[in-house]
Amino acid sequence: MSGTEILRAIQKLPFSEQRALAEQLQQALSTAEALTADAAAQREREFELEMLTEGFFAHIPTRTMTDEEFDEYEPPEIAGEPLSEQIIRERI
Repeated sequence: MSGTEILRAIQKLPFSEQRALAEQLQQALSTAEALTADAAAQREREFELEMLTEGFFAHIPTRTMTDEEFDEYEPPEIAGEPLSEQIIRERI
């Protein structure tokens, strides 16, 4: 059954059943997202351990901020010429 056929079948349902189905789908998606996030965290941990084993890390760094804090971080503004322009000027 194609997605279009599924949508047509859903549209034939009474509104209360459509609402219940929407809630069930949202719950299933939330669960899937949580599982995906857990899998990503596990893969990141495995990567860190491999880097430690191979000698690229002396220790596994600890996180100092949450994901939300990281997303909201704004780098400080520094007065003066941008470093990239200084490097280009000095190479000429």
